[in-house]
Amino acid sequence: MADPAQLSLRERLFALLRVLYAAMLVMTLFYVGVGEIARGHWTQDSSTFLMVVLAVAIVEAAGVVYIRFSLIPKVEQALQRDSEDKTALMNLRKWYVICFALSLGVAFYGLVIRVQGAPLQKAGLFYAGGFLLILLCTPRKPM
Repeated sequence: MADPAQLSLRERLFALLRVLYAAMLVMTLFYVGVGEIARGHWTQDSSTFLMVVLAVAIVEAAGVVYIRFSLIPKVEQALQRDSEDKTALMNLRKWYVICFALSLGVAFYGLVIRVQGAPLQKAGLFYAGGFLLILLCTPRKPM
């Protein structure tokens, strides 16, 4: 393996993004496990809470989709012209990290409602949604 100091900025950035990506996938699975261990008691009053959490999750998911299909492609175009453009690489890192955080937030809401006592089917929608959003944001090197 090459010495990290000898790798280009682009290579180091994508190595970091791959590590973050793997960590986010593992954290999503961790949330599922913790939710199953700490599940609580669901009441009728909890349905309002579920709707609020669902609304927030939808907003976060929309943010991820917007960033992934609108902002990241613009940065990737800049990197196609110059793969070592430091500003573009830092912007790419920023957008991916934001996508990872928002995606993980959606999965975290599954844990929250599971601890509140929601059935696994309801919490599973959030777990799966967060996991799929993270997969949608798999870091790819621009060609």
